[in-house]
Amino acid sequence: MNALVILTTLSVWACISLADKVKDVCPDKVVKSSTKLLKVYNGTCYQFFKDHDVKKQYWEAQDECKRKKGLLAMPKTKEINQFLVNTLKEFKIKEPVFIGLDDIRDDGVFRWADGKVLRGSGVYHNFAKGNGILRRMSQWDPFRLMDDYDCVTLDPSKNKWVDVDCRRNLVQRISKWEKNRLFICEY
Repeated sequence: MNALVILTTLSVWACISLADKVKDVCPDKVVKSSTKLLKVYNGTCYQFFKDHDVKKQYWEAQDECKRKKGLLAMPKTKEINQFLVNTLKEFKIKEPVFIGLDDIRDDGVFRWADGKVLRGSGVYHNFAKGNGILRRMSQWDPFRLMDDYDCVTLDPSKNKWVDVDCRRNLVQRISKWEKNRLFICEY
């Protein structure tokens, strides 16, 4: 009987501790809007967007994060990437989500949302075969002739990064060619 009481007490303490951690690390504006989809990892607050009515185009997702003083999530290490994948699975998010990595400015030069370039030997990346920096310009793909596959998603089912179409010109915005997706912000 005492063991049950101790477990219950520890469980309640753990819940309070996690809630306090979210409140301590995550911006007030973010905590007030949604506590269920917030997680803290290594001192960084992550907000996961799960509902289909919040799906956005890449540039809209960027703006949503910036509006709350954050950036699209940047899984710059294997550990952060695995944390994001595990949390997506925990929240039952099965589809690819936007992360803060793209090569919009210079094709083939991938930049994180904080402006740092992904390059150099030994730098962590998790691109699926034929995507991102693993894509060879010699690989002919009729669907990539205009190569607007400039934005990166994290696919939790494959635990890989996949580059996707994210055109921002007026014609594309009107026609909605770019697929709206879920996303993750970090603060």
